[in-house]
Amino acid sequence: MKHALIVMGFLVIILIAFFYTEEPGIIIEDDNGVIDSAEVIKPQTQIHKKKPTRKKISMDMVLVDEGTFQMGCNSQNEDEEIDDFKAEARKSHDFESGNNNRDDEKPVHDVRISKFYIGKYEVTQKEWKSVMGKNPSHRKGNNNPVEKISWYDAVEFCNRLSAKDGLEKCYSGEGVTIQCDFTANGYRLPTEAEWEFAAKGGGLIGTRTDFEYSGSNEIDEVAWYRANSAVITHPVGSKKPNEIGIYDMSGNVWEWCWDWYDQEYYKNSPNSNPTGPDMSATRVIRGGSWGGGSVNCLVENRRGENPHFQNKFNGLRVARKF
Repeated sequence: MKHALIVMGFLVIILIAFFYTEEPGIIIEDDNGVIDSAEVIKPQTQIHKKKPTRKKISMDMVLVDEGTFQMGCNSQNEDEEIDDFKAEARKSHDFESGNNNRDDEKPVHDVRISKFYIGKYEVTQKEWKSVMGKNPSHRKGNNNPVEKISWYDAVEFCNRLSAKDGLEKCYSGEGVTIQCDFTANGYRLPTEAEWEFAAKGGGLIGTRTDFEYSGSNEIDEVAWYRANSAVITHPVGSKKPNEIGIYDMSGNVWEWCWDWYDQEYYKNSPNSNPTGPDMSATRVIRGGSWGGGSVNCLVENRRGENPHFQNKFNGLRVARKF
């Protein structure tokens, strides 16, 4: 009986502490291990510091290993047969002639290229709009390559994308005085030599570099061009990639490069990481497009375009330093 009363006494003390504490809290033991109902610790809100997040790199890039390759081609001029489709396309202004005079691809010369990154795909309209705020393209489609952009538009896109991803801008200056800092880690246009090196499979040991088109000798496997495009662009990556996993380097849209265009440049080109002549009237575009013939899609084919021109055949692919 005496023990029962002691237990009941302890229960009464605990109940009083529970009901008469002004604010809810946690009952703790004192240093002697005795329950102290008078000391109550208020629960505290736990503050978790948000871990800093690494800024996402927006573009899907392919690493092109360093190596030496033969740039250019010794082929004779190739004249395409004018078929009914070509004649009809010419009437509707959905045809582009390109460059069938291939003298500017000579002479073939050895070029050493350092390791770099290049876009796995041509820049899409969705990617362009997310950076630039609008879509200038003639043929709309989120995953279609952006087109109707000038060389200057492409350079501005690269700088804005670099800023968005927290990278260093490659371009400075304006107009014909624009300079490229190739040591910066941001986005830029590939040089013409980088473009051809990547189109031919880069420095990957065992890859072929003698395909006529980027990734195949059969143009329909790898390219959208006049004969199979229905005179429109198509979603990027819908054809077979080349040896190192890059899509649409032949066809779909022409791709702006950094270099000024000079028909005689190959006669005096440096043999290590050439970046083109100091000045000219036009900028290099490469790869051919949905509106041109098979010759334009050849991996060595070169063309110069007014850097101010915005047409539905021209787009871009980005590059970055390793």
